Amino acid sequence: MSRDYLPVLRAVVIACQAQTIALTWPLWQVRASPPLLPLVGFVPQFGCGVLLLATLVVVFRFPRAGIAAHFTALAFAIAQDETRLQPQVLSLPLLLVATLPGRGARFIGLAHLVALWLWSGLHKILSPEYLAHGGVLLTQRFDSCPESLARGLAILLAAIEIGIGVLACLKRTRPIARVVGAATHLAVVVWLSPFILDWNESVLPWNVALAYVAWVLLAPDVPRFSEQWRASPGWARALVVVELIAPAGYEADLVPAPFAHALYCMSTPHATWLHEDGAVTHLRDLPELSVFLPGTYHALAASFRAQAKPGDRLVIVEHRALMRAMGRTETLMMRE
Repeated sequence: MSRDYLPVLRAVVIACQAQTIALTWPLWQVRASPPLLPLVGFVPQFGCGVLLLATLVVVFRFPRAGIAAHFTALAFAIAQDETRLQPQVLSLPLLLVATLPGRGARFIGLAHLVALWLWSGLHKILSPEYLAHGGVLLTQRFDSCPESLARGLAILLAAIEIGIGVLACLKRTRPIARVVGAATHLAVVVWLSPFILDWNESVLPWNVALAYVAWVLLAPDVPRFSEQWRASPGWARALVVVELIAPAGYEADLVPAPFAHALYCMSTPHATWLHEDGAVTHLRDLPELSVFLPGTYHALAASFRAQAKPGDRLVIVEHRALMRAMGRTETLMMRE
């Protein structure tokens, strides 16, 4: 891939991250509702939106320093509020790394794409909930669609994601992965757009970036996966190994869902808040922030503790097959 593509690729990813922050602007501010969920209690609270955008501006002039500053600002923002642990805002900075000119940078970006495709599909296939109810992604828009057809198409989607991840690693099949990968992400943009579902708009810029990055990083002149491995420095190889293997830890609750590409797999823990007065709240949607509450036990419990009144209870149901086989099916918390 010619270095001439790097400034354009960098500009696209920066624009998509900036748009993501803009779409979720209340998420990055100090607020009372929904409550902030600090990961570290002693971190001072202040709005981080302007800081994050400022570091993206620095990336244009000083790419390495700007990307490092953006990662630092993002880590600080997440320490202030666990709700900010969103897969789209974590993925886009990694894609920015692929725009650096050094050896191994584009290999890190390619590994991120492969891991995202492969594990997004695998987590769906490994999810009993997805296999049973994944068709809702289709029937919520076309309620007349037969359930069996919708479920089959949902399984096909997971298979396509896995297939793209595998094909992207092989020189001969890379052109297929390039076309199908870019087309898949553009299809997601159309599907979630106001024209069809009008839902989860904060991931639209991310999918635009993924489509373009896939088209560039899987270009015919890019060295094969094995060649990039041999040409990359040790630190880049280590990061690539982590990117490809770490998401497996999600099934054993060792890696949080936002880091594991557990996307629309319906296997994240489901939390039901039972109010003392009989009302019921499902801890998931945060329409005020244009995101979902991170699907982790820690975030769900922290959200409950920050809002519950005495006598309220929280029931967290586990959907991952491995965790249920190990005996963790339901967790109960009570506010005294």
